[in-house]
Amino acid sequence: MGKIGIGDPPKVSFGWMTLLALAQMGVIMAATVGGQILLPSRVAAIDPARKEASLAVVLAVAAVCTAVANPLFGAMSDRTSSRFGRRRPWIVGGALISAAALAFLAFQQTIAGLVAGWAVAQLAFTAALATAIATVPDQVPILQRGKASALAGVGQLSGPLLGGVVATVLLTGSRPAFLAMAALVLVLILPFGLLAREPHAEPCPPFSLGVSPHKSKTHIGLILKG
Repeated sequence: MGKIGIGDPPKVSFGWMTLLALAQMGVIMAATVGGQILLPSRVAAIDPARKEASLAVVLAVAAVCTAVANPLFGAMSDRTSSRFGRRRPWIVGGALISAAALAFLAFQQTIAGLVAGWAVAQLAFTAALATAIATVPDQVPILQRGKASALAGVGQLSGPLLGGVVATVLLTGSRPAFLAMAALVLVLILPFGLLAREPHAEPCPPFSLGVSPHKSKTHIGLILKG
Protein backbone atom coordinates (compact mmCIF):
# COMPACT_ATOMS: atom_id res chain seq x y z
CA MET A 1 0.00 0.00 0.00
CA GLY A 2 1.32 3.42 -0.89
CA LYS A 3 1.97 6.07 1.68
CA ILE A 4 -0.05 9.23 2.03
CA GLY A 5 1.74 12.02 0.25
CA ILE A 6 3.33 14.96 2.07
CA GLY A 7 0.74 17.63 2.67
CA ASP A 8 -2.18 15.21 2.50
CA PRO A 9 -4.75 15.38 5.28
CA PRO A 10 -4.87 12.41 7.70
CA LYS A 11 -6.89 9.35 6.79
CA VAL A 12 -10.62 9.43 7.31
CA SER A 13 -12.61 6.51 8.63
CA PHE A 14 -15.08 4.35 6.74
CA GLY A 15 -17.77 5.80 9.00
CA TRP A 16 -16.88 9.32 7.89
CA MET A 17 -17.14 8.32 4.24
CA THR A 18 -20.46 6.58 4.91
CA LEU A 19 -21.93 9.69 6.52
CA LEU A 20 -20.77 11.75 3.53
CA ALA A 21 -22.40 9.28 1.14
CA LEU A 22 -25.66 9.41 3.10
CA ALA A 23 -25.63 13.21 3.02
CA GLN A 24 -25.25 13.24 -0.76
CA MET A 25 -27.89 10.53 -1.00
CA GLY A 26 -30.34 12.74 0.90
CA VAL A 27 -29.81 15.76 -1.33
CA ILE A 28 -30.07 13.87 -4.62
CA MET A 29 -33.09 11.93 -3.36
CA ALA A 30 -35.07 15.03 -2.42
CA ALA A 31 -34.07 16.98 -5.53
CA THR A 32 -34.89 14.14 -7.92
CA VAL A 33 -38.11 12.92 -6.34
CA GLY A 34 -39.32 16.44 -5.68
CA GLY A 35 -38.66 17.66 -9.20
CA GLN A 36 -39.67 14.58 -11.17
CA ILE A 37 -42.54 13.10 -9.16
CA LEU A 38 -43.98 15.40 -6.51
CA LEU A 39 -43.91 18.79 -8.23
CA PRO A 40 -45.55 17.54 -11.46
CA SER A 41 -48.27 15.91 -9.40
CA ARG A 42 -48.84 19.04 -7.34
CA VAL A 43 -48.85 21.34 -10.38
CA ALA A 44 -51.33 19.08 -12.18
CA ALA A 45 -53.66 19.27 -9.18
CA ILE A 46 -53.42 23.07 -8.91
CA ASP A 47 -53.44 24.05 -12.59
CA PRO A 48 -54.51 21.08 -14.74
CA ALA A 49 -55.28 23.19 -17.82
CA ARG A 50 -51.74 24.63 -18.02
CA LYS A 51 -49.77 22.10 -16.07
CA GLU A 52 -46.86 21.85 -18.56
CA ALA A 53 -46.31 25.61 -18.75
CA SER A 54 -46.72 26.06 -15.01
CA LEU A 55 -44.28 23.25 -14.23
CA ALA A 56 -41.76 24.78 -16.63
CA VAL A 57 -41.93 28.07 -14.74
CA VAL A 58 -41.41 26.36 -11.38
CA LEU A 59 -38.40 24.42 -12.63
CA ALA A 60 -36.87 27.28 -14.61
CA VAL A 61 -36.85 29.70 -11.68
CA ALA A 62 -35.26 27.05 -9.47
CA ALA A 63 -32.63 26.24 -12.10
CA VAL A 64 -31.59 29.90 -12.36
CA CYS A 65 -31.32 30.12 -8.57
CA THR A 66 -29.14 27.01 -8.49
CA ALA A 67 -26.84 28.21 -11.26
CA VAL A 68 -26.18 31.44 -9.41
CA ALA A 69 -25.95 29.88 -5.96
CA ASN A 70 -23.48 27.11 -6.79
CA PRO A 71 -20.32 29.24 -7.24
CA LEU A 72 -21.56 31.84 -4.76
CA PHE A 73 -22.08 29.40 -1.90
CA GLY A 74 -18.76 27.80 -2.76
CA ALA A 75 -16.91 31.10 -2.46
CA MET A 76 -18.75 32.00 0.73
CA SER A 77 -18.04 28.67 2.42
CA ASP A 78 -14.35 28.94 1.47
CA ARG A 79 -14.34 32.18 3.43
CA THR A 80 -16.43 31.03 6.38
CA SER A 81 -14.66 31.13 9.72
CA SER A 82 -16.44 29.61 12.71
CA ARG A 83 -15.71 27.28 15.59
CA PHE A 84 -17.75 24.64 13.74
CA GLY A 85 -15.57 24.82 10.64
CA ARG A 86 -16.00 26.17 7.13
CA ARG A 87 -18.29 23.55 5.61
CA ARG A 88 -20.40 22.21 8.48
CA PRO A 89 -22.54 25.33 9.02
CA TRP A 90 -23.52 25.26 5.35
CA ILE A 91 -24.30 21.55 5.41
CA VAL A 92 -26.43 21.80 8.54
CA GLY A 93 -28.11 25.01 7.40
CA GLY A 94 -28.79 23.53 3.97
CA ALA A 95 -30.39 20.45 5.53
CA LEU A 96 -32.63 22.47 7.85
CA ILE A 97 -33.75 24.91 5.16
CA SER A 98 -34.29 22.06 2.68
CA ALA A 99 -36.57 20.28 5.12
CA ALA A 100 -38.47 23.49 5.88
CA ALA A 101 -38.93 24.23 2.18
CA LEU A 102 -40.19 20.71 1.45
CA ALA A 103 -42.66 20.95 4.34
CA PHE A 104 -43.78 24.34 2.99
CA LEU A 105 -44.35 22.83 -0.46
CA ALA A 106 -46.56 20.13 1.02
CA PHE A 107 -49.23 22.71 1.84
CA GLN A 108 -49.10 25.00 -1.20
CA GLN A 109 -52.25 25.61 -3.21
CA THR A 110 -50.88 28.09 -5.77
CA ILE A 111 -48.25 28.02 -8.50
CA ALA A 112 -46.59 31.07 -6.95
CA GLY A 113 -46.19 29.14 -3.70
CA LEU A 114 -44.60 26.24 -5.56
CA VAL A 115 -42.22 28.60 -7.38
CA ALA A 116 -41.08 30.18 -4.11
CA GLY A 117 -40.84 26.92 -2.19
CA TRP A 118 -38.94 25.00 -4.85
CA ALA A 119 -36.52 27.88 -5.46
CA VAL A 120 -35.65 27.97 -1.75
CA ALA A 121 -35.35 24.17 -1.69
CA GLN A 122 -32.93 24.20 -4.62
CA LEU A 123 -30.82 26.92 -2.99
CA ALA A 124 -30.63 24.83 0.17
CA PHE A 125 -29.85 21.63 -1.76
CA THR A 126 -27.01 23.46 -3.48
CA ALA A 127 -25.59 24.80 -0.22
CA ALA A 128 -25.59 21.36 1.39
CA LEU A 129 -24.31 19.41 -1.61
CA ALA A 130 -21.59 21.79 -2.81
CA THR A 131 -20.07 22.11 0.64
CA ALA A 132 -20.37 18.39 1.38
CA ILE A 133 -18.51 17.60 -1.85
CA ALA A 134 -15.85 20.17 -0.92
CA THR A 135 -14.99 18.21 2.22
CA VAL A 136 -13.34 15.56 0.03
CA PRO A 137 -10.39 17.69 -1.17
CA ASP A 138 -10.38 19.37 2.25
CA GLN A 139 -10.18 16.25 4.40
CA VAL A 140 -9.63 13.07 2.38
CA PRO A 141 -6.08 12.06 1.40
CA ILE A 142 -5.48 11.30 -2.25
CA LEU A 143 -5.23 7.53 -1.77
CA GLN A 144 -8.70 7.42 -0.16
CA ARG A 145 -10.54 9.68 -2.59
CA GLY A 146 -11.44 6.84 -4.94
CA LYS A 147 -13.16 4.93 -2.14
CA ALA A 148 -14.90 8.08 -0.90
CA SER A 149 -16.12 8.89 -4.40
CA ALA A 150 -17.33 5.34 -4.96
CA LEU A 151 -19.38 5.37 -1.76
CA ALA A 152 -20.76 8.78 -2.66
CA GLY A 153 -21.74 7.43 -6.07
CA VAL A 154 -23.64 4.57 -4.46
CA GLY A 155 -25.47 7.10 -2.30
CA GLN A 156 -26.35 9.32 -5.22
CA LEU A 157 -27.67 6.40 -7.28
CA SER A 158 -29.67 4.84 -4.47
CA GLY A 159 -31.20 8.10 -3.24
CA PRO A 160 -33.76 8.49 -6.04
CA LEU A 161 -34.64 4.79 -5.70
CA LEU A 162 -35.32 5.13 -1.98
CA GLY A 163 -37.28 8.34 -2.46
CA GLY A 164 -39.27 6.90 -5.34
CA VAL A 165 -40.32 3.89 -3.26
CA VAL A 166 -41.38 6.12 -0.39
CA ALA A 167 -43.25 8.60 -2.59
CA THR A 168 -45.03 6.14 -4.89
CA VAL A 169 -45.29 2.83 -3.03
CA LEU A 170 -45.36 3.52 0.70
CA LEU A 171 -47.31 6.78 0.62
CA THR A 172 -50.26 8.14 -1.32
CA GLY A 173 -50.51 11.80 -2.28
CA SER A 174 -47.95 14.57 -2.69
CA ARG A 175 -48.47 16.12 0.76
CA PRO A 176 -47.35 13.13 2.86
CA ALA A 177 -44.61 12.45 0.33
CA PHE A 178 -43.21 15.98 0.61
CA LEU A 179 -43.28 15.67 4.40
CA ALA A 180 -41.54 12.30 4.20
CA MET A 181 -38.82 13.80 1.99
CA ALA A 182 -38.35 16.59 4.55
CA ALA A 183 -37.89 14.05 7.34
CA LEU A 184 -35.50 11.91 5.28
CA VAL A 185 -33.40 14.95 4.40
CA LEU A 186 -32.84 15.61 8.09
CA VAL A 187 -32.12 11.95 8.87
CA LEU A 188 -29.64 11.55 6.00
CA ILE A 189 -27.83 14.90 5.90
CA LEU A 190 -27.68 16.14 9.49
CA PRO A 191 -25.50 13.30 10.88
CA PHE A 192 -22.63 14.27 8.57
CA GLY A 193 -22.94 17.96 9.39
CA LEU A 194 -23.25 17.39 13.13
CA LEU A 195 -21.04 14.37 13.80
CA ALA A 196 -18.20 14.52 11.26
CA ARG A 197 -15.47 16.67 12.72
CA GLU A 198 -13.89 19.29 10.52
CA PRO A 199 -10.23 20.16 11.10
CA HIS A 200 -9.26 23.78 11.44
CA ALA A 201 -8.42 25.44 8.13
CA GLU A 202 -7.50 29.00 7.32
CA PRO A 203 -10.27 30.70 5.35
CA CYS A 204 -9.57 32.11 1.91
CA PRO A 205 -8.97 35.84 1.44
CA PRO A 206 -12.05 38.05 1.87
CA PHE A 207 -14.60 37.74 -0.90
CA SER A 208 -14.64 40.38 -3.60
CA LEU A 209 -16.24 40.67 -6.98
CA GLY A 210 -12.79 40.60 -8.51
CA VAL A 211 -12.14 37.02 -7.40
CA SER A 212 -12.94 34.48 -10.07
CA PRO A 213 -15.46 31.88 -8.86
CA HIS A 214 -13.35 29.23 -10.59
CA LYS A 215 -10.79 29.67 -7.82
CA SER A 216 -13.26 28.53 -5.22
CA LYS A 217 -12.58 24.98 -4.05
CA THR A 218 -16.28 24.34 -3.98
CA HIS A 219 -17.01 25.49 -7.52
CA ILE A 220 -18.77 22.34 -8.68
CA GLY A 221 -20.16 22.15 -12.21
CA LEU A 222 -23.44 20.68 -10.99
CA ILE A 223 -26.94 22.03 -11.42
CA LEU A 224 -29.71 20.08 -9.77
CA LYS A 225 -32.42 19.58 -12.29
CA GLY A 226 -35.97 19.56 -11.05
